[in-house]
Amino acid sequence: MLLATPIWLMRRTLLHFCWLLDRVMPWDGGYAVVLEAYFDASKRDGGSFCVAGFAFGSVAAKKATRDWKRVWGETQCHMTDLSANPPQGDFKGWSSTKTKAHIEASVPIINRWASFGVAVSVTAAELAALAPAAADTDSKVILGGLRTPYAVCCHLAMAAMRSLTRNADIAYFFEFGDGDQGDSAAFTNHIRSHRGMAQQLYGMRSYAILDAADSRLFEMADIYAWEWAKHVERDAAKFPIDEKGETRLRGSLRALLGDNLRKTSGTNIASRIRRGWHVTGPVLERYYARVAQFELLSDRPSSQALNWIEQAVATGELPPL
Repeated sequence: MLLATPIWLMRRTLLHFCWLLDRVMPWDGGYAVVLEAYFDASKRDGGSFCVAGFAFGSVAAKKATRDWKRVWGETQCHMTDLSANPPQGDFKGWSSTKTKAHIEASVPIINRWASFGVAVSVTAAELAALAPAAADTDSKVILGGLRTPYAVCCHLAMAAMRSLTRNADIAYFFEFGDGDQGDSAAFTNHIRSHRGMAQQLYGMRSYAILDAADSRLFEMADIYAWEWAKHVERDAAKFPIDEKGETRLRGSLRALLGDNLRKTSGTNIASRIRRGWHVTGPVLERYYARVAQFELLSDRPSSQALNWIEQAVATGELPPL
């Protein structure tokens, strides 16, 4: 135990979280019923933007929270402050040895209890240059889900989580206050207003926006988001390079990504239960080309566009990469 925490305080937080889980996930079923995805956003100075999340079974989420508090106590892990030189906020005065010890103690907790994990990033300037700027009156809510790094990364991360969990029912939780959350939430509600579409695209059974203090699991997603954004920056700079001529993974990120890693394309990395995607270049261009092809920002799309949309929803991709 790295930080001493009063037992009564740990129990109070755990009871609140258990109460919350029981009420937002009231349905019955198998393994798919008890999955949750927690997302946090991590912006970095280099212009990359990342959304990351982990999926937990209901029981695993409670045990992960318990174990996390044994390491961090009531100090909330926030990588922007913790990784600053020198550390800022609650971590002011922390030595590099203490910081390293906490991160090294955190990764095994995540890997033990998180069933799946995804991290999706974009370069903000590149996305701004490609994203549409206008939409018809009744389609502005869709524009809000396509023009900001946060909204695009959330959409793609949820789609990736649906694929990883093999179309399981998922209760999504987002941390309150992430950038451009209003546009993203409005877009998500628009998707949910079309019967069955949110579940088809994201496996979404429910979703909620919570304060960071309501769940310590946000801190786990924050570590993953920060680590992936850091890797994207290192990869862009081609430093440091390993014996294969590829960007060497930080030890903490390699541990989070899991075993039997494979590089799928560009910066993208995958394992059986984890994904790391940086959406850039032709892939991002194709994404927005399909937005135009589907006429998603038109109040009166053509019959051909409507057919394409129907087919895309049926396959769980709207718009596909």
